[in-house]
Amino acid sequence: MATKHTYHTEGLKANGTERRLILCIDESLTDPEFGDQFSYSSSNILRLHNSLLRDSPNQRIIYIPRSSSLTRSPFSSYTCTEWQHLQRRDEAFALLVLNFRPDDKIYLFGAGSGAAVALNVARLIEQIGIPAALTYVCNDEGRIIAIDHPACTRKLQMRNSNHTPCGVQLLGLFDMLEQAHLPLGVGGVAYQAVNLVESQDIPSCVERAHHLVALDDHRKEFSPALVNQREGVEEIWFMGVHEALVGTGRERMISDIPLSYMIDVSVEAGLEFHRDSLEDVVPNSEGLGVLSCEEQRYFLTRWHREVAVQMNGKRSDIKPRIHETVFRRMHHKSEYRPPNLLALNDHYQLVNSGTRGNS
Repeated sequence: MATKHTYHTEGLKANGTERRLILCIDESLTDPEFGDQFSYSSSNILRLHNSLLRDSPNQRIIYIPRSSSLTRSPFSSYTCTEWQHLQRRDEAFALLVLNFRPDDKIYLFGAGSGAAVALNVARLIEQIGIPAALTYVCNDEGRIIAIDHPACTRKLQMRNSNHTPCGVQLLGLFDMLEQAHLPLGVGGVAYQAVNLVESQDIPSCVERAHHLVALDDHRKEFSPALVNQREGVEEIWFMGVHEALVGTGRERMISDIPLSYMIDVSVEAGLEFHRDSLEDVVPNSEGLGVLSCEEQRYFLTRWHREVAVQMNGKRSDIKPRIHETVFRRMHHKSEYRPPNLLALNDHYQLVNSGTRGNS
C-alpha cells in the first residue's frame, strides 16, 4: 500500500563545511550492494559510483538503479512507460531534496534512459530549486514513486518564493537516449515510442555538462538525444555501441575509455575518488579491443547515427568533437571505417584524453 510523506527543508542550516551531493542514475537494475566493481555486469554509472570516495564527510553519494517494480498502468504500454520514466525522475528529485543541505554542490550523472532522468532532474532544479516542503509517495518496497508538486507534470510551473535556489556543478551523461521503445502486439514486432526528454537544452543552472555519445550504434530505436550547445556544454563521440558507452557490454577496454574521460572531468570539477578504484579503470589508449555488436533483432531499424552538433534544436555547422581513440583504432584496424565519421569529410574537432578540446 502506498504511503504519503511530507518533508520540510525550512530551517536547514549549513554546517560550515562545503559538501558535494552526487546522484548516479543508472538504466540497469543492479543493486550497488551486490554489484561487483570489476564485473562485466557492472555499468559505468555503478563503477563511477563505486569509485567515488564515500568515507569522506565532504561527499554524499546516492546510486539510483532502475526499478523493476514501479507502479504500472493497466491501460496501455505507452502510459506504463511514461509513468515509469516520470516516477524515476520523481524518485531522483525527492532523494536530492531529502539529502540536500544548504551550500551543497550538486553533481548529476546518468546513462542511457538514466541520463534523460538526470537532465529532467536538472530541469526541475532550475524550475523550482529546493522546495520548502516536499510531499512524496512511497510504494510497499519503500521506493519513492511520485511527488505531489505542481512542477512534477509535463508542463513545468515556475518556482515560487518558498524555495532555495541552487545550481548543478556538473551534469555527466553517457549516451542519453531520445526515446524508449516498448514492444506491442504479437511477437513484439510493433514498437511504441515514448519521448524521454522534453527539451534537449541544458538548463541554465548547470555550470558544466558533458555528454559522451556512441559513434557505432546502428539501431534507430537507440537514437541519441543530442543536446543543444552553449558555453559550458561539451558533447564528444566515442567508439562503440550504446552498451559500450553505458558500460553494460562485455568489452571493458572499450567502455573504460568514456568512463575514464568522465572521471577526469569529475576530478576537475572537484570530486574525490578512491585511488585504488581509479587504478582498475584501464582504457585502451589505442582504441583496441573487441567492439560489442548491438543486439540483432529483425524488427530493429538499421541506420547510421548522424554525427553533428545541435544548436537551438537544429543541426549546425559547428565541427563535432571526436575522441582520439576512434582514429587510433582506424589506424590499427583497416576494417574499422565508421561511415558516419567518413561522411564528415574531415569536418570535426579531435579531442585528446589529456587536453580535451584540441582542434
